[in-house]
Amino acid sequence: SGDVVVATGSSLNGNTGHLALASGSSTNGAAGDISLTAGTSAGKVTGASLSFSAGENADATGGAVSVRSGRGRQSGRVQIASASARERSGAVQIISGTSTTSSGSIVLASGNSKGKSGSVTIDAGSNEAGKQSAVSLSGGHVSLVASSASSVDIRSTAASRAIASGSVRVSTGSAM
Repeated sequence: SGDVVVATGSSLNGNTGHLALASGSSTNGAAGDISLTAGTSAGKVTGASLSFSAGENADATGGAVSVRSGRGRQSGRVQIASASARERSGAVQIISGTSTTSSGSIVLASGNSKGKSGSVTIDAGSNEAGKQSAVSLSGGHVSLVASSASSVDIRSTAASRAIASGSVRVSTGSAM
């Protein structure tokens, strides 16, 4: 079938137009959802991809990509996940780009609160075959810091089905 392209025009000497995709607001009911879905493929081909990419600017800062849940008395959830699969599910990668001077940081943090702040959990999934899953922290400087009245907990999970629980290893690197 044919392509569908929705785009603003180019500009030689000024700003191009904005492109907005939005459902209308409602004063007495639910606003409509917006769904972006790539079609289903058949046969031995890779499924269709869905790509989000901000604009480039060789002379200044490139555009930002922002994914945020809606505000409310309780804000909505943001979930980034690969789909379940019969054989092997896809990886989820959060990576800052490479740079000749300084690459960007990656921050995993829960928001501040006057009550209870949310937890941050890094968890390697469990399995029934007893095969090893790992959580690895590596880098020039790795720091685990708890705020006041909080704790840092490093532990292996409990054993299930009579399989030994995992080990905890803290070591320095080799010197050349």
